[in-house]
Amino acid sequence: MRWYSFDPFAHRSREASTVGALRAEVAGHDVSVRSFDKGRFERPEPGADLAALAKTATA
Repeated sequence: MRWYSFDPFAHRSREASTVGALRAEVAGHDVSVRSFDKGRFERPEPGADLAALAKTATA
């Protein structure tokens, strides 16, 4: 971190940066682990319905 001139405790004290303190600070928020790949398939895209594509397909 010294190479980037970054001081992680410039804005927060060491006591406020512990895992327990940070978890207590965000007690009401959902902080569960979520895969980045999962979000692509949560909302179906319009026009990407396989049944609709099969109906319109001509062979």
